[in-house]
Amino acid sequence: MSNNVHPNNTTEIILVTTKPNTGLRLVALPNIQIIRYRGIEKGMSAFKKLTQYIYIYSAVIMKLFKYKPQSLFFYETLSSFPFVVYSLFYKKINLYIHYHELFTIEQLKKGRPLHNFLNRLEKRYLYAKAKWISETNRYRMKIFIDQYHLNFDRVKHRILPNYPPKKWIDQSKIVNVNQRDKSKIKLLHIGSLSFETMYLNEVLKQYGNHEKFEITFYSHLRDRIIIEKLTSYDNVTFKGSLNYDEIPNLKGLYDVGLVLYKGNSLNFTYNAPNKIFEYLALDLDVWCSDKLVTSKDYEIRSSYPKMLMVDFENLYRFNFQNALDKDKLTYKESPYYCETVYEPLAAQMYSDFDLEAATERKSL
Repeated sequence: MSNNVHPNNTTEIILVTTKPNTGLRLVALPNIQIIRYRGIEKGMSAFKKLTQYIYIYSAVIMKLFKYKPQSLFFYETLSSFPFVVYSLFYKKINLYIHYHELFTIEQLKKGRPLHNFLNRLEKRYLYAKAKWISETNRYRMKIFIDQYHLNFDRVKHRILPNYPPKKWIDQSKIVNVNQRDKSKIKLLHIGSLSFETMYLNEVLKQYGNHEKFEITFYSHLRDRIIIEKLTSYDNVTFKGSLNYDEIPNLKGLYDVGLVLYKGNSLNFTYNAPNKIFEYLALDLDVWCSDKLVTSKDYEIRSSYPKMLMVDFENLYRFNFQNALDKDKLTYKESPYYCETVYEPLAAQMYSDFDLEAATERKSL
């Protein structure tokens, strides 16, 4: 992104994150220094989690004071504490914040005390200072603005959807729909799995032993109960974790991508999951839970690949033949790729970099 937006890219970029504990390959990025710490892992005691948070926050604070960055960008409330501390000592900083998850004030009060405490610090010290605050869609942004009683600023408050790279769409041509193997309808699910928050049982019951269907699951899940339940069905395959940059290799191998969230919370209800756009980039039809209000904005019926809202609670009523029918429909390439939405953010950042450089030269 930075190379495309700014021709003279001399900016030093340092990324601080945690190590994945799912067996996924570590990502390396050109011209970016990546520092990784051990994250909060499943099974850790409350005391161990607390000490690990303290260790990570302390380490990041030391890095901030070592490098003295003028521009800071963090994701999510749990990452905010080092930036609160740094902002108390360095007033003239360019601060950018992005939220991928939605939490209401009520949820924060009932949830983890640390999360609620950090949110109060954000509100007090960071929201007024930030140059950029983004949510993944307009519904979430409205909730954010309303619950913190902020005045909407179209320059500062932005929408930053989670789209895949353009190269996914360009990587290979669509498999001709008339040449595709129609002996089986091949369904694909990539990502986390849960019986509580997803319509997993409903899909397995309806299609798991159906002679016309094959269902493939890719997930870093290690829950043996769920894996054994999946593989107990005749036409279901569990293939384990998949690196993000390997997803385009699935293009042409499946017919439909599944988005199964039940919408148990506002975080899911007002959500257009990244899987929608990743499946469309693979030229897959998408069958998405109709409980996801925001996702309805992306419904596609007049061209293919289609993006259909499905009532998984009454899946026996769903006419999959009609859903898969593409007769008289034209193919349209997915318009959803990350470069289009990240360019304004990158342009804003580099504009701030240039302003800083000019100010420094003037002061010499």
